[in-house]
Amino acid sequence: MPAFTIKERGKETKVLVCKSTIHDIVKSAVEKLHLLAEEYKLLLDNGAVLDEDDVLAELPPLTQLVIVPVHEELESNENILQVTPDIIVGQTPSSRNSTFNSTSSSTPRRPLLSLNARSFPWRVLEDVTEKLASGRIDSFIKKDIIHSLALYMSNRNDFSRGTCASLTKELIDKYSDAFQIRDADGDLLSDGRASFFNSLYERVNFIKPNGKKEKRKRRDLDIENEDPDSPSVKWPHISNDVLDSYGCVAWQPILPSTDSEGNLEAIRIQLMDVNTEREVLDLIEKSYWLQRHHINRRVGSIHSVLDNWPALKTPTPFQAHSSKLLGKDVRTMWANSSNRFLILFNFLSDYSIVTKQTSANKDLLTNLKKVRDEAEEAAQSMESRKPLVIAAFLMLIIYMKEDSNSILQLVDPGTNLDGVKSIAEVDRPLLIVRGRSLFDPDCESYVACEGEVLISTTKDILEGIKLHFLSFYNFNFHYPEKGKRYLEFIQRSIFKINPEEARRGAKDKRRMGLDPMVKKLITNLDKFYERTRNIHVVNRFANHLNKLRLLALQFLI
Repeated sequence: MPAFTIKERGKETKVLVCKSTIHDIVKSAVEKLHLLAEEYKLLLDNGAVLDEDDVLAELPPLTQLVIVPVHEELESNENILQVTPDIIVGQTPSSRNSTFNSTSSSTPRRPLLSLNARSFPWRVLEDVTEKLASGRIDSFIKKDIIHSLALYMSNRNDFSRGTCASLTKELIDKYSDAFQIRDADGDLLSDGRASFFNSLYERVNFIKPNGKKEKRKRRDLDIENEDPDSPSVKWPHISNDVLDSYGCVAWQPILPSTDSEGNLEAIRIQLMDVNTEREVLDLIEKSYWLQRHHINRRVGSIHSVLDNWPALKTPTPFQAHSSKLLGKDVRTMWANSSNRFLILFNFLSDYSIVTKQTSANKDLLTNLKKVRDEAEEAAQSMESRKPLVIAAFLMLIIYMKEDSNSILQLVDPGTNLDGVKSIAEVDRPLLIVRGRSLFDPDCESYVACEGEVLISTTKDILEGIKLHFLSFYNFNFHYPEKGKRYLEFIQRSIFKINPEEARRGAKDKRRMGLDPMVKKLITNLDKFYERTRNIHVVNRFANHLNKLRLLALQFLI
């Protein structure tokens, strides 16, 4: 049976009471403290009224409680709400229960937790305060913090989203460094605020009593974006929130005062007659404002944009536009990530081997191993690591449980351009590879959408993967629902596009922060890289020692 420390408000005298119900604690405390015979209630040290025996059972031993007369108002804490009847000395448990039931039926229960910053339950985090202050906590400590705060809310009958947001803000405002999410390069992926809030809210909903859970109303996603009275609208996403400036730094720049739309239109026309790459890139730079103006204001299909700007269908000008839009050299960033691609391949290969097979993951592991084996065979025959890099992206699609057909499709080498366009009758960019296999050194790749080739052929499938991703930004497309994790990984891990406000997607489907699977993979990749790097260091050191031993033996001989 737990023991509690009981004291009167404003007095130093304390007594220990070892009882299991609030009624018995009050009765015993009144006797030990020689209080007057009247009605009393118990308060926690933050001013909250202790009213339920179930809550009492969750308190740690020797918790200090304050006993006060029921008519006494709470001191300087207007946000604490009393939600239960008072305890009357001498009242029997049965009569107390009847009083509770009659009161609760007439007065709706309200949360005990205050949203005031002064009421943040720092005491429940006492064991981890030093680690929070140091700015270093691991996933296990973070999980304990979430569970402790969720239990704190549950004990006060508060399961609201607003309280989760308030607790998240107070905690991370004070210990911001402890919750930051960074990749292996030290680049900030997120301040961790949205991730912590989502985890806390999910935990609160998980422990919420079934009687308090509300069923969510499902929306008809198949028809919500489509206007049946508008036959001219072929692609549903165009009629509803097609524009997406997420992650861009120059989505629609201001027209310079020294320029005019007429002058830029003359440059656009001049661009159609220029042949050298240097001149094309110069005019692409000068006419950037008009390109964004046409892309952002387009009505209908993508054809009008491509007809006005045919230069954007070729890889080099297209990437020049991307670099301006995102504020970073996309070609250099992609080239510098080749080692990261190989780490991804090695991690997913290792995952397919060491992960215990179950009925739930059997197909996933089988498909990962199949791609790995084909890539290793192709790499050996071609004497190149390129197939391993290609395989990394294919295995990423499998690992993220995406629909590969919504991201890329392989077609027969004999397929003509009209055949490619017919496959591209979709409302999001699709990477179409024409060849015998995805590892075919002679294959060609196209980025296509809405029955039109967005970017002309390239012999390098890795180049095609890069252009496919960038097309979502250049042309304002949202990520497809069944390919969003794959694309978000490339966005955050390769191109370091890490805005906090939401994810790239249709307005009604956006959520705050990183996708949990993307965050987990980035974190696991960093750990895998550190582990394998340490192994390589140990192996090099061992090889060095072996060489020294051989030299020593030769010297002795």
